[in-house]
Amino acid sequence: MSSHCSDSLSHPTPGHLTAIDLIAQAKPCNLAKGPSVHITTINNQRPGSINQIEICVKAKANAVILDGNASATEYKRGFASIRSGKKLRHSFPISVNSSVASQSDELVTAISLHGSSWTATNPGQAESASVGFTVDVI
Repeated sequence: MSSHCSDSLSHPTPGHLTAIDLIAQAKPCNLAKGPSVHITTINNQRPGSINQIEICVKAKANAVILDGNASATEYKRGFASIRSGKKLRHSFPISVNSSVASQSDELVTAISLHGSSWTATNPGQAESASVGFTVDVI
């Protein structure tokens, strides 16, 4: 069962990325009461930068409209890097999809990234993690 309104992932939770904290949340959590945003925060606690970061958010029941696009099944956004000791906070609007009859939806937020050894000619293996939580759409 997913948590409600927000979820986070950091050491020692299974599936965590070494020295990376991932937090995803919806504010406010009840989308029917007006404008809401999905917020992803990535905290880089590694000694080096992380690179080629991608955030992907999916609404499992499609009861939530992501970034104002009712036909989109997912929201993706990429970022070049986050330096050591820095945080990236990214948000976008979410709203109720009135064409889907549901009282809630699960939002799954996944990130992928490359460590500090990344180069354009030798990107290496990407690392990834995900979290999920429910929001109210009634």
